Amino acid sequence: MKNNGIGKVASLPLVLLCVNVMLYFIAVGMNESIIARYTAYLGGDPFQVGFIWSALFLTSILLRTISGYISDYGYRVFMLISGPLIASLGAYIIGSTHSFTILAIGRMLQGVATAVYVPASISSASILSAPEVMGRVLGIRSGIISIGFMIGPILSGFIVDNYGYYAAFTFITLMFNLAIIPAIFLAKKVETRRRALRLSQFIDDARSVLGTRSLLLAIIVTVMYTVVYATISSFLQPIYLEVGLPATAFSLYMTLFNAIGIPAKLLGGWLSDHYGTLIPITSGLTSMTVASILLVYYPYPPIAYVSAVLLGLGFSPLIPATQYLALSNIPREKRGIATGFHTMGFDLGNLLGPLSLGKLAQYLGEYVNVFPILPLFTVTALILSIILCKPRRDN
Repeated sequence: MKNNGIGKVASLPLVLLCVNVMLYFIAVGMNESIIARYTAYLGGDPFQVGFIWSALFLTSILLRTISGYISDYGYRVFMLISGPLIASLGAYIIGSTHSFTILAIGRMLQGVATAVYVPASISSASILSAPEVMGRVLGIRSGIISIGFMIGPILSGFIVDNYGYYAAFTFITLMFNLAIIPAIFLAKKVETRRRALRLSQFIDDARSVLGTRSLLLAIIVTVMYTVVYATISSFLQPIYLEVGLPATAFSLYMTLFNAIGIPAKLLGGWLSDHYGTLIPITSGLTSMTVASILLVYYPYPPIAYVSAVLLGLGFSPLIPATQYLALSNIPREKRGIATGFHTMGFDLGNLLGPLSLGKLAQYLGEYVNVFPILPLFTVTALILSIILCKPRRDN
């Protein structure tokens, strides 16, 4: 009887990888939902809040492509283990200091962890799955990340409101370390044959993939929509702190954002497969534009929660659509390094948004004063996509 692929999707190695991803991104979701609020709680001004948020991406952007290249050459399991370990060290440092310098060091360590872990996780999912079920496996992995980002903010908001920031970061440290356990068992299941790493080969591969127009467009669009997402998610935390709202107010915002994101990601991937990337990219950017305009007038709950839904409906389908756009014309053996370049757009957006707009917010006097600028980024990306995206995929 013909194998329908169900057993391959539910194999033990894939289950272990899914547990690893779930634990890791619950910890990430907890960390990201309180880090800006924690910085403001320590007395940080808008620029410092933006800098601490962006410090993670300062290191991640430098290492992302190198990590993607290395993951193509057989070091996946080592990176699956070392990523959570480095992230746990960063969380421990963050929760144990009141110094902005040490806080930035902790965030930079988390950036190293992000650059190390994410390419290894994606490549492991693709290698552990049979070719005929790889799309489903990657979709399941993406959905698990959204679930982790739903659970994480709820946990961190509850712990901060009831036990304080030190307890929250201690729990985050524990979750990162727990993620190492399934990765250790996974080491026995994943092919770890290693090939020689050569600088000349890295340069050749980088030149090759960067000559692809669809990858360059995907990077630009990713930078633009990430600026909007990162600014909103980092600035709403201190905004709510200033008016005395509990940490759970922002946790609920992110929970709504990620809840709507699960079906939206699946829809974005399905649309990309059947109709090309133009429809999910343009509809996603339009929804994000409306969400950012709504926040200009209604930054506080409960109406702000409508923007959370619109933001999730826009941001989530953009992820699989831009991934498809970035990789559809790239040879399989070079998709690790291409993924590294594409995800650099996410890092760059997280740097440009909170950092530069944080400085602008400091000059303007209020965080909310920068929200009217955000639609400019998504509208620019929307225009570029309409001009440059093909309405249907190439066969």
